Amino acid sequence: MKDTVNGKVKVFVYHCVGGEENVTNKMKKDPIEIFCTPESNYAFGIYKYDLPPLPKQSLLKR
Repeated sequence: MKDTVNGKVKVFVYHCVGGEENVTNKMKKDPIEIFCTPESNYAFGIYKYDLPPLPKQSLLKR
């Protein structure tokens, strides 16, 4: 997801991680440069699910 912050495009990662870091299991939003930092990760992957038009419209209305 991209947002514009102070005129600059910022890329965010929305994720759910359980365990000690997120005991409530709620969705988190982190800047990609923090989520993919090499100090705490050795790899990451990117996946985009191609939603059909009707489910996509339903999600966008929420």
